[in-house]
Amino acid sequence: MMLAQELVESTPDFSLTMFDKSFYSLGLLHDWHHAGTERH
Repeated sequence: MMLAQELVESTPDFSLTMFDKSFYSLGLLHDWHHAGTERH
């Protein structure tokens, strides 16, 4: 989880990020979606 949180700021805008089906953190997904533009 800590490593994934570090990627939030480095993920490019207008991108699609895929997670493993067993990976789920509502807080991380919320932060990821709202950190940039058109991040899905």
